[in-house]
Amino acid sequence: EGAEVTLVGNGQQAVEAVGHDKGFDAVLMDIQMPVMGGVEATRVLRQIAPTLPVIGQTAHAMKEEHDRHINLLKQLADALPIPILAIETVSLRIFNAYGPGQHLPPSHPPVIPHYLRQALRGGTLVAHGDGSQTRDYIYVDDVCDITELALTHDAMIYGVWNVCSNELISLNAIVDIVTETLQTNITPVFREPSHFWDSYPELFVGDYPLKKSVVSDEVTRTCAGSNEKSKDLLNWTPNANVRDAIKNTVLE
Repeated sequence: EGAEVTLVGNGQQAVEAVGHDKGFDAVLMDIQMPVMGGVEATRVLRQIAPTLPVIGQTAHAMKEEHDRHINLLKQLADALPIPILAIETVSLRIFNAYGPGQHLPPSHPPVIPHYLRQALRGGTLVAHGDGSQTRDYIYVDDVCDITELALTHDAMIYGVWNVCSNELISLNAIVDIVTETLQTNITPVFREPSHFWDSYPELFVGDYPLKKSVVSDEVTRTCAGSNEKSKDLLNWTPNANVRDAIKNTVLE
């Protein structure tokens, strides 16, 4: 917030942008890019702007790739020389989280707490499509557990980690669990998938508008996650199952 950002598509464009404008305060540099990679681009930037901070980043999840890029940057530092700060950075890819006290925005709220609120109020449960679309839902307690591991576990010092249950649940199954938990007989209303996007009119205007015929499939697609990496390296698996967790969400 408050920063003026210039976006480029590769390392060569980053070098050209800095060469044309010496007013940059920092460069956020991806390590692996087309045309010119981040390491080579940083080497050139150190020659044309030696005091400009360059912050390297990579999404590589494998230790070998992580170590290889760190060694390349260290070699670059020894040659110029420049300071290298090795910051342990972990990215948590949290799937469809839910739990007590979850914020419900007026536009497109998370489906589980939204359905619970609607059922408690005697409202309508709206599903876009036929309800067979599946998602991977993860309870907030499990999200907190793996977040704590991200701060403390020696094996979790880099890379991207899925935070998911490894279980696919259909929208129809969510409706059944909600109505069973609250002992109601609400029948969901099914709408065409394209109507889901009616809440986002800004996406379909302007210079690069989307087409509803294209994005409609996004509503009904399967969204599956795998937590095998966390299971193998951290011995972590989620404790909550969706049926009991929804009951806990209501009780708390």
